[in-house]
Amino acid sequence: MLQTVFDTTESLITDDEEYERLVAFKQKLFRNFKDTKPAKLRGLTSKGIGVMESQHRKVTYRMKYRGMYWSLKGAYAMAKLILLERIDQLENLFFGDWRRQYAIYEENSFSAGRADRHLTNVSPMRTYKSGHKKGE
Repeated sequence: MLQTVFDTTESLITDDEEYERLVAFKQKLFRNFKDTKPAKLRGLTSKGIGVMESQHRKVTYRMKYRGMYWSLKGAYAMAKLILLERIDQLENLFFGDWRRQYAIYEENSFSAGRADRHLTNVSPMRTYKSGHKKGE
């Protein structure tokens, strides 16, 4: 059917330049036609990598239009997100039980500084230190 469309279009063209462009396009399309098959027909799963497909704008704007690049840490983070999505744990990352567990620490104001003060028995009374070099 595609060949019929090209034959019909070819017969309607009167300009040599347009004809050359059509022939070049036709050759390119037929040369790469195997790559236009859907994933299922190529033996791949149709699941795809949805997290990437839905976030393509962020990625393309970062990579193409703004001249930015991924740091190694950022590339690892993106890879982890893709893997978590593949094993159906991405939702747990955002909405999982860890939030409830973390809330306990947040409510009790646990922090490294507070824990250090309690562990080393530092007096809770604050001391004044002068900002002058001589201590005056």
